[in-house]
Amino acid sequence: MKILKKNTIKLFGFISLFLTLKANAQSTNFSGTWHIDTIRTNFNGAPKFVLPHDLKVSQTNAGILIDRGNINGQGEEKHYMEQGSFDGKSSQTTTPSGNIETDSLGWGSDKSNLEIKIDYKKPDGSVLQDADEKWSLSENGKIIIINRQVRLPDGQGYNIIGYYNKD
Repeated sequence: MKILKKNTIKLFGFISLFLTLKANAQSTNFSGTWHIDTIRTNFNGAPKFVLPHDLKVSQTNAGILIDRGNINGQGEEKHYMEQGSFDGKSSQTTTPSGNIETDSLGWGSDKSNLEIKIDYKKPDGSVLQDADEKWSLSENGKIIIINRQVRLPDGQGYNIIGYYNKD
């Protein structure tokens, strides 16, 4: 009976340790270089330049750095960096067009989806649009799926589901 009790206590100890490690484990890691799959991406009628053609992502336990490479409406390639922390604080960057982007990010309830709230304003402070992005990683880790919902000041909006393949 003592052996059974001792083994039961060990089993509960291992289960507790496993659950603690799992709760504190880093969420999905999106680090890498990614290129848009324009065939799979559903633009829903929006022009292709509204999504980055490539993403370079560097992620740590504290935050994430995203280099978004866009090709604008004139066919010019432009890059800008977003740096966000997982502590709930927002960050701000200036886009190549001179607009101000404010980002806040966090993890979805299951800790596998990255959620980014983005507000775009003109330099004078007037609102251009706001967007919510929900990033998920395919099971094999080779595809980022970004569900992007955009709202415009006039109440209109659109939804794009972008697929990015890893290099």
